[in-house]
Amino acid sequence: MASTKAPEILAFFADAAIAKGKVVKGGTDEQHVAKCTAATDKAFGIVQNDATAAEDSLEVAVGGGCKGLSGGVIAVGDAVTADANGALVATTTANDRVMGFALAAAVSGDLFDVLLRQHNY
Repeated sequence: MASTKAPEILAFFADAAIAKGKVVKGGTDEQHVAKCTAATDKAFGIVQNDATAAEDSLEVAVGGGCKGLSGGVIAVGDAVTADANGALVATTTANDRVMGFALAAAVSGDLFDVLLRQHNY
C-alpha cells in the first residue's frame, strides 16, 4: 500500500493468548480484552501485537489504519467482521459488527491492511 493512516492505539491486558490481527472485545474488566468469538460480539479493536498468555500487554487499534488477520478470502473494499476464532472475514450480514474495510486483498492466515470504521450492518 502506498500510504497508511496512523492507527489510534489503546493499551490493555490480555485475558488469554491472542494473536496479532485478531478482533477483541471487553474482557474480565475495563483493563482487559478477550478475543471475539462471533460476528455480533461488541468488538471495538484489533490487536497489533501477540499475547502469548493472560496478563500480557496488548496494543489495540481502535481507529485509523491497522493490520488484521484474515480468516478467509477478502477483497479490497470488503466490510470485515470477526469470525468464531477472532479473525477477520468479509460480511454483508445484518447485525454483524463491522470492524472496517479491507485496504488489501487477503486469504486465510494473511495479515492485511484494514481501515477501522466500526458500525453494525
